[in-house]
Amino acid sequence: MLLPPVTTNQQFLCLGVSYRSHVEESGLDIADFQFITVFTKAPSCITSADASVVRPPHVQLLDYEIELGLVLRRDLPAGTTVHPDSLGDWLAGVTIVNDLSARDIQLPQGQFYKGKSYRGFGPVGPLPWCCSEATNGLAGPSSTCTSLSTGRPARTPAARS
Repeated sequence: MLLPPVTTNQQFLCLGVSYRSHVEESGLDIADFQFITVFTKAPSCITSADASVVRPPHVQLLDYEIELGLVLRRDLPAGTTVHPDSLGDWLAGVTIVNDLSARDIQLPQGQFYKGKSYRGFGPVGPLPWCCSEATNGLAGPSSTCTSLSTGRPARTPAARS
């Protein structure tokens, strides 16, 4: 089994409520979310991409989403503003993250952390796609497309004004 691409100083900082169809299928109204939601997951949920997912016995509604994970080169001190021209100083690469959620815990209580932080609910990797400091972190394809085959309809990003 491979380890996740980052093994020290791990932290999940996440943006949520960004897909209209996902909001609607959760029984929520996109109009109630004027801003993108920021939430965290416990570092103990981070595991390797090929680790088995274990659903806790009391969890009935296990869900998953593919995400793009950013891997930083070094600590980002509080109050730091990262400008596009210095992105390569901070961003080491990107990787795939499987964001697992216990929706029957998360949604009724409005608790992202509780519903997303079970041990093993954050498979990461298998490998990072490394960015180049010499090209300000933007080397490689000009756009990246991720997909996850689930047998369900594809989700589309939520439009925000």
